[in-house]
Amino acid sequence: MPTRSGRFAISIKFLIALLTGVLLGSVVQTQFNLAALQSMGVEIPTMLRLETTLQDLTTFAPVYAALFIAGFLPSQIAAVLISRWLGGKLQALLSAGAAAIGLLVSLKIVDSVAPMPTFIAATREISGLIAMLLCAALAGWLFALLNGHSRNTHLSHPTDLPALHCGRVSVA
Repeated sequence: MPTRSGRFAISIKFLIALLTGVLLGSVVQTQFNLAALQSMGVEIPTMLRLETTLQDLTTFAPVYAALFIAGFLPSQIAAVLISRWLGGKLQALLSAGAAAIGLLVSLKIVDSVAPMPTFIAATREISGLIAMLLCAALAGWLFALLNGHSRNTHLSHPTDLPALHCGRVSVA
């Protein structure tokens, strides 16, 4: 089991991957929405595109973060468990695939309870959905990659993930 400093390092790596997925997903959904408006004949100058993207990073990204983490954390726990079962193999592939599946499940759950047909308009079309899932997969792959190069902070157990240490006292 990692030391206290090892857990901190894993937590930072998890947050980096999480933020990467959230920020990329937010930018992608903005661009898909703007492209949909342009296809209807709305003129969107480059400066407005940039302003809208920055605004969505401050307004949409925090909401998307809640949806993203709901699928990302359990998906990464599952990926670690499966990788351990396989002798530590395929961690990057499992983390990437699990992250995409985790986001898909989160989106489907939110869409089933949201009053609108889809909570994130960019996911109405298959191309937007795939782009969002690729952002999640990239975040999962990044998490595995960040953890694969450090002997002292390697995920030796799924409870090494940061959220599972809340309120737990550790002797290091």
